[in-house]
Formats: sequence, C-alpha cells, structure tokens
Amino acid sequence: MKVKAFACLAILCWLCGQSYAAESIKIGSMNALTGPFGVLGVDQSKAAKLAVDHINKDGGILGRKVEILIRDDEMSPSTAARVARKLVLEDKVNFLVGANGSPAAMSVSELADRFKTIYISSAGAQAEAMTGKNCNRYTFRLNHSGGQFYRADAAYVASNFPDIKTVAGINPDYSYGHEMWEGFINELKKRRPDIKVVADVFVPMTEKDYTNYVSSVVDKKPDLVYSVMWSGAGVAFVKQSKPYGMFDKARFFLAAAAIGTAMNVMEKEMVRMWGSEPCIFELDNPMNKRLVSDFMKETGKPPHAFVTHAYAAPFLLKQAAEKAKSVDTDKVIAALEGGTFEMPWGKTLVRKGDHQAMGKVFIGEAKANPKYNFWTLSDVKVIATEEVSPPENQTGCVFK
Repeated sequence: MKVKAFACLAILCWLCGQSYAAESIKIGSMNALTGPFGVLGVDQSKAAKLAVDHINKDGGILGRKVEILIRDDEMSPSTAARVARKLVLEDKVNFLVGANGSPAAMSVSELADRFKTIYISSAGAQAEAMTGKNCNRYTFRLNHSGGQFYRADAAYVASNFPDIKTVAGINPDYSYGHEMWEGFINELKKRRPDIKVVADVFVPMTEKDYTNYVSSVVDKKPDLVYSVMWSGAGVAFVKQSKPYGMFDKARFFLAAAAIGTAMNVMEKEMVRMWGSEPCIFELDNPMNKRLVSDFMKETGKPPHAFVTHAYAAPFLLKQAAEKAKSVDTDKVIAALEGGTFEMPWGKTLVRKGDHQAMGKVFIGEAKANPKYNFWTLSDVKVIATEEVSPPENQTGCVFK
C-alpha cells in the first residue's frame, strides 16, 4: 500500500514538473491603442500578435507556448510606466516590447532596469539617449535611432538634390522633433555649408489644426522641407498641407519611417514626396514574405515599418532565447549582445556596447505603384546603419 502511495506521489510530482516545464512564456506588449497615435498602435499590436501566432505554429520558444499580453500605453510616459509595472509584477511577463514614442519608451526602459526585465524597444522610439547616455543593460533597441535616420537623410539630400539652396523644417515640438531637425541640419551643412535655413517650425503634439504652421513655411518658399511628423499627426498634417501647395512648391522629405505610415493610411490620397524607412514590404525573404502575406490577409494593407518592427520583436526574443537555450534574463542578454539575428529586413547585428540594432535605411520617392493599389517608395537607395552610426565607444552608453 505504501509502495502504491509512493508511486502515485511520484507520478503526481512528475506531472507537476511537466506542467511547470510547459508553462507559457509571456511577452508584455505596449502600444498607443487610443488617441491620435492609435492608427499606429492598433496595427503594431496586430503585428505583435501575428508574430506570436507564427512562433507558436513553429513550436513556440524552446518548446513552450508563447502568450502576448497587449496593453494601451496611450503614448504617455506615466501610463506606459504604470502598465509595464503591472505586466512585470502582476502578470509576471518574461519580456517587454513596444511603447510608442521616446518619452513613453524611456519610462519603460527605466522600469525594466529597476525590475531587471528585458525590454525590446520596437515601437519607433528614436531618441539617441536610449542607447546613449540613458542606456541600461536590460534595454535593447530594435528600431533605428534618430541619428541613424538623420545622418542617412542628410547624405541622401546632399547627394541627390544638388540644386537646393534653402531648407525649412516643420516638426513635432518635443525632444525628438528638435533632435531630428538639429541633427539633420548639422549633418547637411557638413556636406553643403551653403545651404540656408529659412524656417524651423515646431508644432505641439496636441495640435489638430496645422494650417498656420503650414502657411508660415510655404510663405518662405523653401526648396526643401524636412519633417518627422509621424503617425496620425503626420497623416493629418499631410492632408491639411495639400491645399497650400506644400508638395508642389518644394521637395518634401518625410523622414524616419513617417512616410510609410502616411502611404499606408492615405492610400490614393497620398502625394509626391521623399522619405526614409527602416524596411520596405517588398523585401524578398521568407520572414518578410510571411509577415506581408498574413498581415495583408487580416488588414487588406501592407505592413509599414512600425508594424514590421512590432512583428520582429518577438522573433528577436525567440532567436536569442534559443541561442541561450534558456529564458533566463542574464543568459538572454548575453545571447543578444553582439549577436546577429534574422529579421524581416535581413541579418541584423545587435551591438554589445550600446544595445542598438544595426539595420538598413531605405530612402526613395513615394509614387503610385501600378503593381499594387497603393503607393510605395521608388528608386530606393539603401544605406547600412553601420555607415551612419557613431562607434559604440562614442555613444555615451555606459552599463552599470
């Protein structure tokens, strides 16, 4: 009898062990699902969920099912921090991804450092400080930094528009908008010191009527306008600018992945302009083709860059965990640092010294594409981010 009881107890313990071994891996995903930036966050969340569905169809991570917990960060630093705290402390997630905009992402990064939880910034937070002076060992940035974009943008403009003599900027009025405009102009003047700035306009993030800002730029008659107005704000800005002839009277450069959202949302209302993207949906590789096919089945539209990064983040964690043969935080960090991973835009190095991913910048002119029922970038020039990134020892990043 005792032998039977012991055997039953052993079987029960074994079953408990099997249940624990099969416990799900949890990823907490944060994006702006409401407000003017909801147009971006909703699609990002769909992409992150699609990635997890694909991962589970392929056997999960280390044989374990993956769950994704999607939350609204409202693109607010305080909301993002509150949501991330709950995901870590109450929902017990293994990893964090997303967080729209640099202020929200920086607050999540600080929390990730405090609670020793890996955070993949994958929702367009481009402030250089994240992988610079404010870096920490738990935060990795999968999307580009602002500096990678504005250096590539300046090189492209100087090379491709030799006739321009005057430039204006119209950008969002917070740290990111100022950083991008100042960085672009400084880099452009290194190549074209004769360039004259005729206007630098900054628009509050809460603004809904852009007409006065647009007319103040158009009145200066610049040869080129540089902007990083993004997501729903960028779309509204482009629509309101059309009656003023903004796009007829100057070359308009909508930078840092903002152009992809505009093309995606505006469809046939889109106008001629130039811009820079971290990826384009036409790339011919298995991961990207799978994303494009299934995302278009669900939404009827191709994925823009913010969507692609949201999709890529769970796969980055999967590849790192399988390289580490563990989801232990320290082991996954070691696997991420200096590792090269398959992403929808190609092989991607994650630098050890600052945790910044090294991808590509795709720059071209937006045109109606007869092959599709939407606009795409044409005559694309590809610039490797290694060419437009400071060395790791010059970013200001020091891990504590």
